[in-house]
Amino acid sequence: MEGKVYSVTGAASGIGLATARHLLSRGALVTIADVRQEALDAAVADLAGQYESKNIFARTVDVTKSAEVATWIDETIQRFGRLDGAANLAGIEGKSITRKGIVDLDEEEWDEVINVNLKGVFNCLKAELRRMESNASIVNASSVAGLMGTKNCAAYSASKARH
Repeated sequence: MEGKVYSVTGAASGIGLATARHLLSRGALVTIADVRQEALDAAVADLAGQYESKNIFARTVDVTKSAEVATWIDETIQRFGRLDGAANLAGIEGKSITRKGIVDLDEEEWDEVINVNLKGVFNCLKAELRRMESNASIVNASSVAGLMGTKNCAAYSASKARH
């Protein structure tokens, strides 16, 4: 991983931040994105306290917006010269997960979960694949909830189904 360039979405916390930290610990250059600016700033400060800040590029990105994703990937190429891999980890559960069945679920919440968890991956893949070499690697996060539905988790389970 030494010197390779990886993009990570959902990198302000959780699995995304842990992935960025792991990549940096192995000598990689990382470009990280999250929709939450303050949380992303805190993540950058945390990472820059442990690793060289020149190896970290951060951008606030809404993965549901293809233009924002494409701009972020283009800026990554401008800064680091290439993209060797990606971890598409941005995801949300929805505010009523485990509390509302599909009959009571608001259409807006359904759309938000599907847009972030499914369309967001589509937007990332499209931008990444256009700029990567053929030997690059991509990881898209799924969930055990995508293998077997769970009561009151319709949108999340549908958005995380394994392909």
